[in-house]
Amino acid sequence: MLAGGRLLLERDAELARLRGALAAARAGSGAAALLTGPAGIGKTRLARALRDEAREDGVRVLSARGAELEHDFAFGVVRQWFEPLVRGSGVALEGAAALAAPVLLGEAEAGDEPSFSILHGLYWLAAELAGDGPLALFLDDAQWSDEASLRFVHFLAGRLDGLPLLLLLTAREPLGGLLAELARSPAADVLVLPPLGPGAVTQLLHERSGGRVDEAFALACRDATGGNPFLLEELAQALAAEGVEFVASERGRVRAIGPRSVATAVQLRLAALPAEATRLARAAAVAGDDAPLPLVAALAELSEAEAAAAADELASASLLEDARPLRFVHPIVAAAIRESLLAGEREGLHARAAGLLEAVGAPAEAIAVHLLAVAPAGEARVAATLLEAAERSLQQGAPEAAASLLERALAEPPGELLPRVLLALGNAEHRLERPGAAERLREAHRLAPDPRLRAEAALVLTWAVVSQQHRRDDLQPLLERSIAEVGDGDRELLLRLEAAWLGVAWDRGDLDAILERGERFADLAGESASECLVLAILAHAWMDAGRPALEVAALAERAARREVATELARHSLWLIHLHAVLATTEQTELLSGLSDAVVADAQQRGALRSYLLGSMTRASLHFRAGDVRSAEADATAALTAESREAVSVPAVGALVSALVEQDRLDEAAAVLAEHGLDGELPAFRHGTVALLARARLHEARGDLEAALADYAEMRRRLDRAGRERVNVVGLDGRVATAVLLRALGRTEEADREAVAALEAARRWGTPGAIGTALHALGVVRDDVGLLREATALLAESPFRLREAKALLDLGSLLRRSGRRSESREPLRRALALADGGGAARVRELAREELAASGVRVRRAALSGAASLTPSERRIAERAAAGASNPEIAQALFVTVKTVEMHLSNAYRKLEISGRGELARALAQG
Repeated sequence: MLAGGRLLLERDAELARLRGALAAARAGSGAAALLTGPAGIGKTRLARALRDEAREDGVRVLSARGAELEHDFAFGVVRQWFEPLVRGSGVALEGAAALAAPVLLGEAEAGDEPSFSILHGLYWLAAELAGDGPLALFLDDAQWSDEASLRFVHFLAGRLDGLPLLLLLTAREPLGGLLAELARSPAADVLVLPPLGPGAVTQLLHERSGGRVDEAFALACRDATGGNPFLLEELAQALAAEGVEFVASERGRVRAIGPRSVATAVQLRLAALPAEATRLARAAAVAGDDAPLPLVAALAELSEAEAAAAADELASASLLEDARPLRFVHPIVAAAIRESLLAGEREGLHARAAGLLEAVGAPAEAIAVHLLAVAPAGEARVAATLLEAAERSLQQGAPEAAASLLERALAEPPGELLPRVLLALGNAEHRLERPGAAERLREAHRLAPDPRLRAEAALVLTWAVVSQQHRRDDLQPLLERSIAEVGDGDRELLLRLEAAWLGVAWDRGDLDAILERGERFADLAGESASECLVLAILAHAWMDAGRPALEVAALAERAARREVATELARHSLWLIHLHAVLATTEQTELLSGLSDAVVADAQQRGALRSYLLGSMTRASLHFRAGDVRSAEADATAALTAESREAVSVPAVGALVSALVEQDRLDEAAAVLAEHGLDGELPAFRHGTVALLARARLHEARGDLEAALADYAEMRRRLDRAGRERVNVVGLDGRVATAVLLRALGRTEEADREAVAALEAARRWGTPGAIGTALHALGVVRDDVGLLREATALLAESPFRLREAKALLDLGSLLRRSGRRSESREPLRRALALADGGGAARVRELAREELAASGVRVRRAALSGAASLTPSERRIAERAAAGASNPEIAQALFVTVKTVEMHLSNAYRKLEISGRGELARALAQG
């Protein structure tokens, strides 16, 4: 068959597979395919054949092509796909798709989490385009694509289910990096194109010659080219140009001409053309595919008319395609022409191209592509352009491109821009987790000419060092110098530096240093984001030091100002510290409002880390309130966000704890194993949430010694600040340890632990803490009075799950003491609390105790709204409130297909036919 006017041979099987993928996409089951093989094997031709068929079938086709020269042009491929639509075809960036605006429109920076937010926005742009009708995204020569675009390809490929979208890439072997990952993943169908067989070689030669082709001659051609279609066509053209007949007696000529390189063949063809054609070809090879004719003409120093005529000559010689803008027939041809240039000639053309682009106001990124190919010459303008392009790449979440640009800027060298270049490069390398980031930033700090730039370098250095666990002995002195330099001239910057100092001290476990330095900030009003951040760290330190809850709560309230919550949500330290303090001071209503605001803001900005933290906080709140089904939903939402951040570990802990309380122990164990948390756990402090959850799982399975070991490790990690007195921090682990020791018959140890816990809780002073400790002591001593006191205090707290467990233990002790009728009231209350939140373990134990007391409690069959999983209910509630499936998916960071699946399950369980009946069915449940 013909593809684009050219023969397509021995590709029927591959084309059939691609047609199947296209049909699946058109039917709404998105598909991704990767065509691979050596250069010239026919990947592009096959992809174009499918592309033409897709267009004929009414599929919207967007095409892009990787270019060797543009590997460091951040989101270059993405721009080829979507920029013409957004800038010229009236496609609006609305909803989550608006997050892609920094890349496609350049209207704003991408915010504090650019990598994810832009990928999220681009995904929803693609999804919305596909929602208007089937969409096909073609990417040729993907091996030369920029890393940022390939990250989007990888992101999209894993989310195609339910979208009428085909993603087709071609790439040369061997595959590396993200392309190799994609090939190994189940998301893509990989097609490796084989060389042509003898029959296809004969057919191609016949098509080129129009006459006789002997089998022996065809075999000689196949041997010379390895059956590579492009090389075979080049050979056929060279043979024809020399008048060689394609017969057996001439096969010796094949051996003579066959080894000739493509570069030689191209030069021979150019030599037969006018000089203007050669100049245009060389200029086009340097300018890159799809460069506009006026730019290439200026680069070749030709008039536009001369350039147009030369382009026609090059098309007739099968070097350029017969199209505008200019494009070579194959990247091998462009590379051959580019490599034929002397180094100085090639650099001169790149320098001239950069100047021409600058003159017409092209973006710094487009100019930088050419500057990267020019040898350093100490030009300040070059370094400034590279720095501007790199800073744009950083803003758009493309640190790989930024790092390449900045390394080239360093080589210029950048002169007085050196500190800014080093700061930006250190920032990029920090995001890429490269080991040299910290030293770059230290050098930027040393060379920075003004206090503000030194302060910014110190801040980036602090987070780079702390997150990557590098040496940090010089951080606090360095921050102190910047604090002294900044002074009160810029109070927000000053407080950001102070927060960094406190954060380093916290990371080192230097509680005394935080308390000593932090006292000067205890009277802050919390009127700005930086003030609130400092107050949150100080409040956590006060809590760790054993200050009373009332004092800590007052500090935390000032740190928790709703007016700055959305800004603070972008600084993870604020919510991490404040979550711990507000939960422990039992200010759950305030914490709930903040976490809701954080999640809403994260959804609007596409901020993955903030969304994870907010969801994790809500999961913890739901768990304490006894609503373990909602805790499961929020923890699952946090993990669905696919973050590799360390803060996902507490989300795993929250999910495991919720599953344990629902008596889904095998699922809980599977979650721990899936996330690698069934063995050695990460050393950071908030990993203790996972330790606590794992201990609960061991306890539920009856492995009390393993549970004790995890509780002990949890307490060791929480105590690393060197506190001498037992306090409220780690109270959950201490009371659980006391109860386990009692179960193991180690009653004296158990009593000591419970008494110590009660003393710490009374010093702290909140009803939930005291009630929790009294509950443990009551169990250890089999004391009804202590358990009654515990349940009364827990009823005043926000801790419904703890209250349910205390009521269960009180009722159980009363029944075992022969006071059966008296036991029923607390057992019924325990059952009601547990049943309302889905705490199946407590519910079943309460039911068994009631049965033993003489009361038969019927086991209610789950039906209606009660039978919905947490995820199904969450999605159903949003749908009932009027949100569309895409809106729900965007808000929850899931795919439309996931929403459709959960809604379908909900309709079946609720026995309704559709969306309009949801509100009524949920209300009845």
